[in-house]
Amino acid sequence: MECAPKQYMNQFSVWGVALFIALLLTGALLADGTATSSILLFCLIVGICVIALLRPIPGISGLSRKPAGIFLVLTIVLGLPISNTMTAATVQTQALTKLKTSDPSAYLDALKANGDDEAYISEAAVLDPERHRLELERIEQEKAAQKEAKLQKTYDDRLAHLMDENPRMWLETLTDLRPEVATKVRSTSKTRTAELATAVKLVPASDTGRNLKIYAELFALNPENESYLNKWNFYASKREQQLWAIDNCKEDKADYVAIIVQDAVKGSLKSPSTAKFPWALGGQSLGNCRYRVRSHVDSQNGFGAMLRTEYEVEVELTPGGYKIVKSNIY
Repeated sequence: MECAPKQYMNQFSVWGVALFIALLLTGALLADGTATSSILLFCLIVGICVIALLRPIPGISGLSRKPAGIFLVLTIVLGLPISNTMTAATVQTQALTKLKTSDPSAYLDALKANGDDEAYISEAAVLDPERHRLELERIEQEKAAQKEAKLQKTYDDRLAHLMDENPRMWLETLTDLRPEVATKVRSTSKTRTAELATAVKLVPASDTGRNLKIYAELFALNPENESYLNKWNFYASKREQQLWAIDNCKEDKADYVAIIVQDAVKGSLKSPSTAKFPWALGGQSLGNCRYRVRSHVDSQNGFGAMLRTEYEVEVELTPGGYKIVKSNIY
């Protein structure tokens, strides 16, 4: 007799619920440490499926061979690995329980090796008070070391920031934070200054980053030296300009510069209000924040006639705005 789709789904539902409940029961039994009972239950599930394969169980509607076969496979594929894993965990728990009685020290070592710190400390307090005390001391020492490392990292960040932004305050701050280190720095200041002064002569003026770093340290070691201050200010300003240029002097700024140039060109015309520029703006990036604009404009002369004026203008963008480097209007 054919089963309707709904009836067929009911068959799957019956076996699906049975398998799910069986796995839950297996887990519950294993949690109580009765691995043998869980294995017996697993075998019982498989046995029921095998019987259903050979002959439908009388008195239960919808248990045919096909769903039974499917769930037999599912039971073996899913249930056996779960049962084996949980059984292994139970065996390990039972072994630790026996070890706790026979060899408390080995038991504590096993807990520590398993990474169960909470259980390890808790059990050590009962089984080995001296070991518990030593472990608590170790934990406190580790926390203190972590706290000190965090504090030193804060000091490092603060000193590095001062070396970059305000070298004059670096040595004074170092004295407050690390007096012993500051004393050593002062004692070797002359030697270090001579080394840096020699090294900076070999650095090209175009190497802003390297020059800035050396003069920052020279100024930090010699906060009253005006020459080092001026050099540091020069390269610090140059670095700011370079950083500004990275953000503001991109190729897509060429059209923006072309519009600026249009306003400048209008000022040279007889009748600026009649100026008509082409759709193509004519801007081109030259690098180093410089742009060239080549284009033309049509406007009326003094007699009302439309004339075309060609122009070529070079512009340099600066943090304060822009400046016209070269201008040819003809």
